[in-house]
Amino acid sequence: MVAPFLASCAESDAPDDEANPARSAEIPRILSAEEALAGAHIPTVDPATLNDAEIRKVLGPSPHCVFRYTSSGKPVLALANRPAASQVTGVLKLNGSLIRLQLANGGADRPEDTLGMTAGSVRAGLTPLAAKGLDGRASERREMNLVFEIDSRLKVGYRGYFSCHAAPAPSVVTLVPKETPPEREVAVSVDVVKSLPNGQEVRIRRSGVEAELLTFIENKAARPTKTASFDLDRVTFEKGKSEASPTSKEQLRSIAKILAAYPTTTATIRSPTDNLGSAGANKRLSRARAMFIMRELRQMGVGASQLQAKGYGGDRLVASNDTEERQVKNRHISLEVMRK
Repeated sequence: MVAPFLASCAESDAPDDEANPARSAEIPRILSAEEALAGAHIPTVDPATLNDAEIRKVLGPSPHCVFRYTSSGKPVLALANRPAASQVTGVLKLNGSLIRLQLANGGADRPEDTLGMTAGSVRAGLTPLAAKGLDGRASERREMNLVFEIDSRLKVGYRGYFSCHAAPAPSVVTLVPKETPPEREVAVSVDVVKSLPNGQEVRIRRSGVEAELLTFIENKAARPTKTASFDLDRVTFEKGKSEASPTSKEQLRSIAKILAAYPTTTATIRSPTDNLGSAGANKRLSRARAMFIMRELRQMGVGASQLQAKGYGGDRLVASNDTEERQVKNRHISLEVMRK
């Protein structure tokens, strides 16, 4: 499975990030996962961006592939593009240190077309978003989900792009037909990095909910009202479940960074559900979901006094329940700013 996975990503025309890193910058050490994470606050650990020198320190000069949050952003995961499964290694940067990853065996909880990497308590899995998987079709975009885990303490998902920066080794057969050029990714980032008053930075979508929330908090003239509510559009729940999906944590962490940077801001987490089933059960479920989100945000650094949680059951529908898609819309989380 490894060779087709790598071969399906043809050579990219996107520029390599940090191809000429500052010479004075010291390249981080390569440590075990346990050494790198010693003393770290696990709920807030994120894979950091990598430059070319850091990737080469672990993978050497061999051809490699990378995962980025955006089509033109800096890579956060690099993977050696080698034909033999036993030789595949990858690299992450965690807590300021480089971590060498090895190919992981598949698991019952892992999709068949996922490429898994591991280093001690750290796991990283790449899964294509295309419904037909990595079959090498020229029309398939190289959009991926990266699921990053630290044993049972952290599981978070990221959506991004996977591409290769050099031609595959000769023994790797490229599955894209030669007569059909690979689709060129448009190098336009939809993300921006904002500096916060506590010295932290947050990566947010340029026109997303996080940007709207930050703009509202920063605007001294804007006053909290009942309409100052922000739907967390990437926080989702499976039907009947009180824990948000792993991919929800990406948005929650951005929200947490913003709220933590403005400790006088308070907000109410509001959680309705669809109206399928009994009203009492829906009320309990929506309350459990709101409490789950509140706990997650607090673990990510938001002050305990900044948040409260309310569940509304099926009393506040935003769409009819005649389709699964509309039911999902009713199982949403919103954040109402009460004070700035």
